[in-house]
Amino acid sequence: MARSAARDGYTLALITPALFRLPHLQPVSYDAIQDFTYIIGLTSYVYGISVPAGSPWQRFGEFVGYARANPGKVNVAAVGTGSLGQITVRRLEQQAGIRLNFIPFKGGADALAALLGGHVDVMIEAGWGAMAEAGKVRLLAVAEPQRLKRWQAVPTLRELGYDITVQSEIGIAGPRALGPAVVATLHDAFRQATSDPAYVRALEAESMPNRYMSTADYQHYAASQFASDKRLVAELGIRLD
Repeated sequence: MARSAARDGYTLALITPALFRLPHLQPVSYDAIQDFTYIIGLTSYVYGISVPAGSPWQRFGEFVGYARANPGKVNVAAVGTGSLGQITVRRLEQQAGIRLNFIPFKGGADALAALLGGHVDVMIEAGWGAMAEAGKVRLLAVAEPQRLKRWQAVPTLRELGYDITVQSEIGIAGPRALGPAVVATLHDAFRQATSDPAYVRALEAESMPNRYMSTADYQHYAASQFASDKRLVAELGIRLD
């Protein structure tokens, strides 16, 4: 889309946070800031620290205490090397003074299957919602700014003393230099669609928020996330190899 799409509003892309992080990890064929017109933010992945329902750890502090006493023995799943999951794992290690055994998976379904099958001890990732609802995993903490409405008993990492939040917004963008009238039309159409009951139910099923961002706010998020990812990748020494 960035290279060849017509600037008429008929070619759009669903944007995930990997768009802002990959340029700091490998050569890419796009400029994350200049090559896209950010139209609207819709929702976000909610990163949580979850364990199987049968885990002995009832609280986040118990997990950290065990990891501190047993360096490198706690197996932690997340999606992919260089992912937000890995960044969260490394930041937690740094701030909690622990060493975890990070295990990257190709996708969220694989990581969740490994957690449910007892092949890993903890998952630090999104995609836990349906299994938590079903009572198959236990949510110990979330990497959100505030507690989730549906999971009020679950603390945030900030509440627990860790300066860790994960911004993992999902939105819609088009190619660069879309006209303001086209952007406004698209924004308003998607904004209206976010109130559709089927859309709301789909988000609730995965414990994902209906988190709207205006065009201006989404553009600001893109720039700030690009800068934040650059800093964290360098600080934590994240590499794809």
